[in-house]
Amino acid sequence: MGQNNDKIELSSEIMTDMLRQNLINDDEIIIFVIKPSLWTIVFLSFRAIIVGFCIATLAHYFADNLKLQEYRKLVIAGCVIGVSVRIFIAILQWIMRSYILTDKRIITVYGVLTVRIFQCRHDKIQNTFVQMSLMQRILGIGSIGFATAGTGYIESVWQDINNPEQVQKQITATLSK
Repeated sequence: MGQNNDKIELSSEIMTDMLRQNLINDDEIIIFVIKPSLWTIVFLSFRAIIVGFCIATLAHYFADNLKLQEYRKLVIAGCVIGVSVRIFIAILQWIMRSYILTDKRIITVYGVLTVRIFQCRHDKIQNTFVQMSLMQRILGIGSIGFATAGTGYIESVWQDINNPEQVQKQITATLSK
């Protein structure tokens, strides 16, 4: 169990070093860097899994009636490949998404082919809110939204965060300093 904690700390140190080199100013202190819950991979892939399962099931049961037996395995293999590709893309999306709170800014980094970075100084954040669907409440995850000065709408959302109420409390405490 201690080895797993060491690995998490090491990867956190590597991530912090990378952020310092590329995104964080020298005078900033990183309060935390978090990632979405692993449930994000399931949520992003869910439709593909359902559609792939339905098509594969229909191909399996109706191929005999439609005299398409020779295509059954091909259709099922196509469904498995399609779902596997979607899950792989969802894993990449999860890997490339990070949420950072510093003593001066909130930062959202996301995107696989095109990396997008949202940053906002603490003094520009007007409101934070937690949103949790029924499924998210059951799983203990939720999303945190940030409304900024001058826009009138939510500019950034930290999606599928573990323990969103606790994270929001920490964000609010940091913003009020």
